[in-house]
Amino acid sequence: MTIPAEYNKNKKGQEVYFDVQVKANLQDWLAIRPQRDGVENVFVSLRGQTGAAMTPRGIYAMLQRVCDAAGVKRRKFHALRHSSALDALEAGISVEKVQQQLGHASLLTTMKYLRGRDEDRRRAYQECSLSDSLDKRAAKRL
Repeated sequence: MTIPAEYNKNKKGQEVYFDVQVKANLQDWLAIRPQRDGVENVFVSLRGQTGAAMTPRGIYAMLQRVCDAAGVKRRKFHALRHSSALDALEAGISVEKVQQQLGHASLLTTMKYLRGRDEDRRRAYQECSLSDSLDKRAAKRL
């Protein structure tokens, strides 16, 4: 899916990728969502001016209602970006690919998403036996 340049703060168009299930859900919604004046907004109001584009405030209020209904702590949308990035990294997607997906110009910006992941780093180093690698290299020399 391409996000037009006018919707990105860096004013560049961006390709965004998602899995098959998200694509199917999005296609289902696009097929049934209300439309107004031929404008094809993804997030549309189902109250008041049905089919009109939802305001950022309306989308935020919707997120808060969903959090409340799910019994989880209220979140901001940016927290979803962090969660998505961390999920991608934990699934094995490279930090460079996550950087591209998020549209960060600098890898350092993406690396900020990794703060607080010391437990994951500790576990990764414990699971990956570096001493086995050293033993194999030593055996090759002999």
